[in-house]
Amino acid sequence: MTIDHSAALTDRARSFLGDGILSPRWSRGVTASEVVIDNSIGEEMKEIAKRFGDELIEFDSSFGGRVVLIYGGVLEGELELGCGAGETVLRRKPDGGLFARVARHDSAQCSIVMATDGRLGCSWSDEFHPLFDSVADFIEDCTRWNLVRTWRYVAIVDADVDSLGEIPALLELEESLSGSLSSWWSGDDVAVVCHCFLNPGREPSRQVMVLTAGDARTSSLRHDLARAGCGERQFLPADIRGRVK
Repeated sequence: MTIDHSAALTDRARSFLGDGILSPRWSRGVTASEVVIDNSIGEEMKEIAKRFGDELIEFDSSFGGRVVLIYGGVLEGELELGCGAGETVLRRKPDGGLFARVARHDSAQCSIVMATDGRLGCSWSDEFHPLFDSVADFIEDCTRWNLVRTWRYVAIVDADVDSLGEIPALLELEESLSGSLSSWWSGDDVAVVCHCFLNPGREPSRQVMVLTAGDARTSSLRHDLARAGCGERQFLPADIRGRVK
């Protein structure tokens, strides 16, 4: 179990980090003596838990105390990365894996957690609900949202990306931003992004947002989306959101 938190980042994301978008609020992260194994974790998993604890210490040394401003998506807002100085509890998922809190959001009521396989997710009680395939994928996503600030929301669709008709096929899948949990498609002035909901019980489980760089494209995009079955229920939430800020 080895989690590489930063080696997979693109140059664009490294620049995002280097430009001071992430600025540390504190320097001391979790220590080995502060990693606590929950009583639900049996002896057979203690070695896995120890290695996971080491990964969390490494995570804190890379990102602890850094604040990410997220301009869109399910984690829109301000997220402070890091386990934080003090006790960090390793918990057991219902399927037997382990996870621990690795960030704090300024408004979301759930915990932001990481699992032993490196996926970043959320937890409302004892469950682990994945949001991104890795911490690197999450940072790449934040970087991409930063690049579409001032873009207009055209439609917000609670469905799979297939519900957008031909639009995604006309765009390019951004490989560095696309995995099993989140994806981006882009063109010169259009972008489509797909994220999992924070609520694990939400059906469908994903939300798709269509964005455009200029108001002139909004009408034609909505015409194409209407042909695919979208309508006021998808356009009104986009109008309420307005622009990526």
